Amino acid sequence: MGKYAFVAKAAASKGALFFLPGEYLVEIVAVKEYDGIKGLKFIVEARVLESNNPACPADTRTRSWVVDLSRRDMGGPGDVKAFICNMEGIAEEDFEEEMVDLAVDQEEAPFVGRQARLTVRDPKPGKKFTKHIWSTI
Repeated sequence: MGKYAFVAKAAASKGALFFLPGEYLVEIVAVKEYDGIKGLKFIVEARVLESNNPACPADTRTRSWVVDLSRRDMGGPGDVKAFICNMEGIAEEDFEEEMVDLAVDQEEAPFVGRQARLTVRDPKPGKKFTKHIWSTI
């Protein structure tokens, strides 16, 4: 077995698809964390079931929402908190830190298979930034 045998066995990456501004009905496929060289990320992967944006149609491909948690003074932590509160249907004051651990737990996977409404806005046109607003169904 050669030095790069693991590369030969890996599935080729097709690149990530992200949500564009619009209104969506989605099915959550995965919620996970990634702690890499650029810091901690919170990732929600979802399949679009309905869309009002023709550039981001309903199909079988998975799209991602990636939240950077490496900068704790930025909006990322609040965005993750809002996602979990909205998906759980709880008030912000009822949020507990352990809910993030549970959300990204691959065995428990409390949000996988659930449908949600997603509104994506572009508050800074021309910048690589979108605001995602989730609500449970």
